[in-house]
Amino acid sequence: MTIDEILNKDGILVKFVEKKYVDSFCDGEIHFESLSSFIDKEKIEGDTVIGDEYEGARLWNISIKRNFSHQRYVKTTLHLDDEDKRRLGVASFFYIPYKEMDVIDKSEKAARLRLSQSVIEYFRNFNKTAKRIPVVLTASFFYEKMKEYMDDENSRTLAMGPVCYYDENDSNFKDISYLELAFRKRNRYSEQKEYRVVYWLDDNDERYNAENYVYEKIKNLTYSFHNEESLYEGLVKVTC
Repeated sequence: MTIDEILNKDGILVKFVEKKYVDSFCDGEIHFESLSSFIDKEKIEGDTVIGDEYEGARLWNISIKRNFSHQRYVKTTLHLDDEDKRRLGVASFFYIPYKEMDVIDKSEKAARLRLSQSVIEYFRNFNKTAKRIPVVLTASFFYEKMKEYMDDENSRTLAMGPVCYYDENDSNFKDISYLELAFRKRNRYSEQKEYRVVYWLDDNDERYNAENYVYEKIKNLTYSFHNEESLYEGLVKVTC
């Protein structure tokens, strides 16, 4: 594959990880948290950055006119069952395609890219209080390893893919399968450019809280490890 083909096809995944968990994450231990926990973050804790009371749902506002003059909106949703919101865990990453980065210089075998200033500023604000360590993975390598794991008959992984963002005032949308509801979020979250892995949490845990699971086949995944400030410089090197 040529460098141009890589730049058009691939990208990076960024995961902000607490410092004490960086080593275990790089060994393949991925943290999953239930969809319902993100609902509680907004409804109970007031967190509107990570929290979302409409997780696992497709919301739309229906316009109703009365007497041709007065207009009101009714919110309605297509959503996962509450039990499945508790049982479905997600692991979230930021996904940045190479084609959305600026090329600084390029040869036949390598290229240096820079993240856009808007992405850098979003990362800085997102991580402002948590001060977690960003770990950068090559997206295609991660996909390959995850697909290998998902083919394992013992895997509880259901699906993976980018989150699709929607306008809640737009009621004209295509049919959505039940599981796809775990990959839908309102446009207000679109700057997160989220990529998700969806997984059934342990049935034996009545609360279905967060769960760590070691994916044996990605223990040796390759990654670029940055401290916080080096990521904000925005430089990414790509080779073929």
